[in-house]
Amino acid sequence: DSASKTCTLSGDLTEGIVIGSSNITFDGANHKLLGPGGTTENYGILVEVRTNVVLKNTVVDNFYVGIQLNDSFDNIISDNTVQNITHEGIVLTSFSENNLILKNLVTGNGGHGISSASDNNEIRENIVTQNDVGISSYANSGTKIIGNTVQYNQEDGMEISSNDTLIENNIISDNAVSING
Repeated sequence: DSASKTCTLSGDLTEGIVIGSSNITFDGANHKLLGPGGTTENYGILVEVRTNVVLKNTVVDNFYVGIQLNDSFDNIISDNTVQNITHEGIVLTSFSENNLILKNLVTGNGGHGISSASDNNEIRENIVTQNDVGISSYANSGTKIIGNTVQYNQEDGMEISSNDTLIENNIISDNAVSING
């Protein structure tokens, strides 16, 4: 509609993206955001205090944090590859509620593949493999973790310390611990 905008990436970038407004679709068109890696905080995609943002079809590689939502709700992160991240792959911080994390490949990250610390998020049909921890859900309620493949993570496949978390139809195998919590 006229209130929403689409931005489509036309080539690879060697820097991250900050989403500057609500009602945006960022379509990476399968291009790569290649970061500097390292231990300083840098983000492949950062969304702060935004709503109705769609992040899709982007390869996010070699940042400190892959994709992070801060105080943002009603967003969709789908069909991305988040890999070789130093710290966290996809992160939903406090007050990032009612988001959908759908059909992403999250692999080879140094911390949690996908981490949610906010209420009522849905983590669905992702492949989360070869991270320290696959999926974590903590300090929240109403999170749904459905139909994900969580394999070959060095520590926990899932780390759950939340109230009222629905875990359903996931494939969880070949992790040091299947579900901790």
